[in-house]
Amino acid sequence: MVKQTNRALEMQKTRQRIIVTAERLFMDKGYRFVTTREIAKESNITQPALYHHFKDKEMIYVAVLQAVTTDVRQGIDKLKMERKTAKEALTAYFKLLIVEHPSNLAMMVNDINSQISAENQLLLFQLWQSTYFIPMIAFFEEKQGANEIRADKSAKAMTQYTFGVLMSLVSLKIPYQTEEQLLIKVSESVDFLLEGIVR
Repeated sequence: MVKQTNRALEMQKTRQRIIVTAERLFMDKGYRFVTTREIAKESNITQPALYHHFKDKEMIYVAVLQAVTTDVRQGIDKLKMERKTAKEALTAYFKLLIVEHPSNLAMMVNDINSQISAENQLLLFQLWQSTYFIPMIAFFEEKQGANEIRADKSAKAMTQYTFGVLMSLVSLKIPYQTEEQLLIKVSESVDFLLEGIVR
């Protein structure tokens, strides 16, 4: 019984190590340019051992995005509990996605649309919507209701525009950029979003 428990724990640790390793590789290089051989090597296991946990690269990618979106959702749920102004909340949201969970959102969307099977595209689209898009729409609707932001444009349109800014910040991230430099960019982007550039 103890041996079975230890083996199960070891299997769980190995699976988690594969997911963490694959996340780094997928977000750095994109789905197309990562191989299962590379994931196995970076995870310090053999390729046959990798296939014991996941039947193919696509299932690893699905597991990675499930893990990423779970972490992001937990972060967003925590932010929802904090009473913040529109500017404070949007800054915290940008920080969550760019500094704490810096996934390349643009590359992620492109990979899902071009490299993943139709069945898993639907699953990942639903994950994307429930994790990133719907909470942002709800945020803008709440702030419109509180008269903190303009109400003459739809919350959906605001969300789409905001994600355009977010994607550009993540995809254009400079290597070796410090967290302080990133936070300055976050602050500037939120300021432009809420205040505009007209005097």
